[in-house]
Amino acid sequence: MTSPRDFTSPDDFSDVTLHVEDTLLYVHRETLATWVGAWRTQLVSESACAQDGRTELHVTDRKLEEIVELLRAIYPEQRAVSGRIYFSLYLIIAQCTSFISMWLFSLGSIRK
Repeated sequence: MTSPRDFTSPDDFSDVTLHVEDTLLYVHRETLATWVGAWRTQLVSESACAQDGRTELHVTDRKLEEIVELLRAIYPEQRAVSGRIYFSLYLIIAQCTSFISMWLFSLGSIRK
C-alpha cells in the first residue's frame, strides 16, 4: 500500500502553489484546470502568474482539510510499476510506434 501524496513538498513539475490557511500546497496547473472548473479561469489568467512562471492561488473560502481531500480525489496514487507490467507497456508502445510509422509511410506513398 502506498502512502498518500504529500502536497506540502514541491516536485519537479509543480507550477502552482495553493495558499490555504497557513499552509502551502504544491500542485500542477494542468491537473487543477482539468478537474476544478472554478480555478480554471484563474489558472489561465496572466494576473495569477508570478515572475518565475509559477502561479499562486490564495484559497480563503475552504479549510485545509477540504482542499487536501479534493486534491487526493483528483490526483492518482503513486504506485511503483512492476517489471511485468512495464514489459507489457513497452510492447504496447512498440506496437503503436510500428503502426504509426507504417501509417505515416503509407500516407507518404499515397501523396507521391
